Amino acid sequence: MGRGIWFIGLLLATACSPKLFLLPGESGDDWGQTGGGLEGKGFRGKELTPPLQLLWSQKLNGAPVSGALFAGDLLLQLTTAPTLYAFDRRSGERLGKQGFDLDACAPPALSGELLVLSLLGEDAELQALDRGTRKVSWRLRGKFCAPLAARGDTVWAAGEDERLRALDAASGEELWQMDIGGRLRTGVAVGGGMAFIGSGELLALDAASGEEVWRQPLESQARPRPAVGGGRVFVGTAAGRIVALDVESGAELWRAELGGLPTPGMALTERVLVVGAVDRGIYGLDLQSGEQLWRFATEGVVRSSPAVAGMTAYCGSSDGYFYALALDSGKMLWKYRLDGPVITPVSVGAEAISVTSEKGTVYVFGK
Repeated sequence: MGRGIWFIGLLLATACSPKLFLLPGESGDDWGQTGGGLEGKGFRGKELTPPLQLLWSQKLNGAPVSGALFAGDLLLQLTTAPTLYAFDRRSGERLGKQGFDLDACAPPALSGELLVLSLLGEDAELQALDRGTRKVSWRLRGKFCAPLAARGDTVWAAGEDERLRALDAASGEELWQMDIGGRLRTGVAVGGGMAFIGSGELLALDAASGEEVWRQPLESQARPRPAVGGGRVFVGTAAGRIVALDVESGAELWRAELGGLPTPGMALTERVLVVGAVDRGIYGLDLQSGEQLWRFATEGVVRSSPAVAGMTAYCGSSDGYFYALALDSGKMLWKYRLDGPVITPVSVGAEAISVTSEKGTVYVFGK
């Protein structure tokens, strides 16, 4: 058996099986990477007003690798087994599953009809799977265990060799690379024509050329993936702080103290930044000033990256609950007991929201 993908009985339930992993056009409903999109905002403007109903749940063969991806009519979930599952987004019917002979070490990302995965082992590599043919389109050797960012023509990947690379999505050809000079944990966020990546400092690079625009030292290692919006870029640190910087100059605008290490991702709206922390809290910070607007206390460490739908913030906790909070006040509007703790990100699709427990159960809620 060679490197890369092997098939463990692709279980197909429809006559359209050759199109199982195809993305059905640009519907605007996709949540194709960690944080939903390139900017890492974790936000969808359409309201999903709680209380929600459990539409369906499905048991997986292992713990999740990050959150689910919404791709048109599909929900895709990668596990530590490692196996990629495909479910009908509306009914929860399992349409197929596909296994790999290398471990998955980072959240996958969708780029058009390609699914890009980070696989770890003796022959660690990035691998781009064509979801129409179910064949590998290209490979890039190396360890890439930070979250990927992708759009139709470009994939940005942070390597364990401390280099950020921009790759042609269709061919895997390297467009540019930049030696960041520090361990890359956060993944990259792209907005306003720039790519932002954190190590012991936050760097802003021209997204097309890789040329450095500015760099801003941080008092400790960057941890959450940056989030970009409203002319600002937000980054968290291992010291439990959130820092807001001007996109154009890198000048610090404000910093806010949390009660501990922040979640790997944040949710960014027009007025409020939502982030969790290991102090068991979920925070709402004013986007302009950094002022703490509210803090909601859970009964467990919060490592699940939040997501916002309209005026409602959703987040999981290691206490085993899935919470819905009012964006303006942090008031709990609804909660649901899951079968185990949640440490992976929340994902938002069209009229549905997904969270996956560490027990390996994917839940989809809606109206």
